Amino acid sequence: MKQVIDDIQYDTETDNLLAGYDISHDQTDKEYLSIGLYCTQYGKWYLYQNDTEDDYEQITPYTIEQADRWIKAHAPFVSKEDQQRVYEEISNTGLKA
Repeated sequence: MKQVIDDIQYDTETDNLLAGYDISHDQTDKEYLSIGLYCTQYGKWYLYQNDTEDDYEQITPYTIEQADRWIKAHAPFVSKEDQQRVYEEISNTGLKA
């Protein structure tokens, strides 16, 4: 999905997916909710949500602090490798611990 918000282009095809997960409505259902935390090459963070059941897609710009809070809140759903990737990117883009 491509979207321009406040003169910033977000593109889930080319931006860096750092962490995410899918939630299936049931085990046989092909419809799902997909959530991903992305960072652009310019250090702009965003959350992408895609609900195939409701045919809904959304990009929500995030601050680095919001990205940090998101990964902490969603840690049970995100792999340790994805968590580490997010923390490394957060460190590289400027949030101090």
